Amino acid sequence: MTAEAPRNSKIARAVHPIFFDQYDPFLQEMKSCLEFQRLHVVPQKFPDGSVLTQFMVGDGTTRSIDQLPITTIVPYWLIDAGGHNVREAYAVLDETLDALAGKGGVQISDNIVVSSPYLGVRTDHPSHDADGNEIIGEALYARMLASTLAKYNPNVKLITSELHSWDAANFLSINQVPHLNLTTAPLIGQHLTKEGLIDRLTSFVSLDLGTLQRNWRIVKLLGLDPREYLVIYEKERDDNGKLSTRMLYPDLETLKKLGKKRALPFDDVIDTSTSMKNNIGQLATVGFVEARMLSAHATLSYPARKEITRLLSGGYLKGIVTTNSLPTARFQFEDVEEIKVLDWVPILSLASIMIASGYSIQEINANPEMLMGTEFESLIPYIMPPLPKQTVWENFKREFNVP
Repeated sequence: MTAEAPRNSKIARAVHPIFFDQYDPFLQEMKSCLEFQRLHVVPQKFPDGSVLTQFMVGDGTTRSIDQLPITTIVPYWLIDAGGHNVREAYAVLDETLDALAGKGGVQISDNIVVSSPYLGVRTDHPSHDADGNEIIGEALYARMLASTLAKYNPNVKLITSELHSWDAANFLSINQVPHLNLTTAPLIGQHLTKEGLIDRLTSFVSLDLGTLQRNWRIVKLLGLDPREYLVIYEKERDDNGKLSTRMLYPDLETLKKLGKKRALPFDDVIDTSTSMKNNIGQLATVGFVEARMLSAHATLSYPARKEITRLLSGGYLKGIVTTNSLPTARFQFEDVEEIKVLDWVPILSLASIMIASGYSIQEINANPEMLMGTEFESLIPYIMPPLPKQTVWENFKREFNVP
């Protein structure tokens, strides 16, 4: 899965040392996929919290770039976990974009592609910690990101990997930020097929309506009938805020008649693994005798390793399939045989080259089939603009005559 940029274009990679050593393998592999001149970002943080960004060209040299402005690909993670300072991450991104777009009167780049393996922007409401202090919800992070990127329109584009929700994507749309979202469904589906993990006793499980679009996509890609291979749950909260789940499709009697035994829940991220443990317990009550967890991203919390290995040792959870979009997955689970970490770098790199080469995100989102016959044709099944979860559910009900 390789592609070259047009010969008349100049593309560079802008990298910055904000991420710790676990990220090096991902960045090094992305470097091999993006064989372009490198712009090394050197952020300097001052006591007052401000950040000054300077650029070095190539391998730490100060030689000039012979053709300006150029297209720049900027790998970028945003993670509100593991000691990451979200505001500092925003500051570095802002300074990087500012410097590329013309800080000091010199425009280095007129086409900036922010390529994100993981973007931790959800739409959670503000909550409180154990001491009663208010914690800003991730909805604020989504707004901050959208407003930051919007400052550099029309020069900036964003590629995300399994963005958490339509609501987060909507902030980008409101701010007119071109946004291409990729799903890991084809990659994970290929692995399941190769390993022979799908048969008539298997069901994909949408743990809530927010994951239905992803689960429906993988079932379609595998050529399976959603009426026989898809189970849909929804999460609900009562007046006291207590969370519960109920099966929306099919009904329990139909599920028992289908004789399904193996569950494949496909979620966006494994965080602390608490939700995964609860979901597995729920599946056991409706007749599934084993489960294999599928997740686009894993994990945000190191203690999750202990809980996950404990669940695996119990026998009901047979394994986990995820990607290295969060490099902590490979770092934490490289010695756990039941966990398969798939390589997301080639997909993200190819999409980055596509957008850097001048393809319109708006046109691709409207018609991915336009890539047929091009060197980017293999990306078609990965392109998945987020839809409102209720819209996905209504579309499903209408297509399959669900009351």
